[in-house]
Amino acid sequence: DAQKTMGVITLALVASGSVDPKAAQKPFYVESRLRAAAVASNPDIQLDLYREALAIAPTDERVRLGVLRSALKQRRDNLALATVRQRPMDGNPPAAYGYLRRRRPSALVPDIPSESFLPGATLSAAERVSIAEDLASAAERIDDLRLAESYLKAAIAGLPDAQRRPVQNRLKSLEDELARRASNAARQPVVRDVIEQDRVVSPRTVRSVQ
Repeated sequence: DAQKTMGVITLALVASGSVDPKAAQKPFYVESRLRAAAVASNPDIQLDLYREALAIAPTDERVRLGVLRSALKQRRDNLALATVRQRPMDGNPPAAYGYLRRRRPSALVPDIPSESFLPGATLSAAERVSIAEDLASAAERIDDLRLAESYLKAAIAGLPDAQRRPVQNRLKSLEDELARRASNAARQPVVRDVIEQDRVVSPRTVRSVQ
């Protein structure tokens, strides 16, 4: 049948040793897309190939990892974060992803165990830590500091005690900024139809220079 024929052609492409990205752009060619993305020199083509493969095989963690790494490299922050947020629609997602099905207030973002994102990917502890730190940076760039905080905690949890200090310092800086923002929110006036306020209104504090 047609699917079997396409599978044979895919195997032929993979066995050829070099895959032209254009030749890989065929339905069901997950393996050829992976091979083509791995050798693609153009980062946009690489990301496109991984995303096409993900559309075909959303449960393949190799493909998801390719999208994630490629998106992080290009600072496609929303895409990178969405890659680990969205799980295939297989019934009940893991608890760590539940809050991401519908965006909730950032204060409710839970801690994220380092093993909970890309759980099926073959990654060393060091690779998971590195990805968690990169995801924290992506979350910071889109100003989702609570999510960044969670990924930094995941990174710290995956590090030996002797290597935690730099990431702990980064987390402390992030927590200070969150505290500053919370303090400013408490200081600012509430828009009401009367002048009186139920709180003391004060000038906001500015972010310290790191």
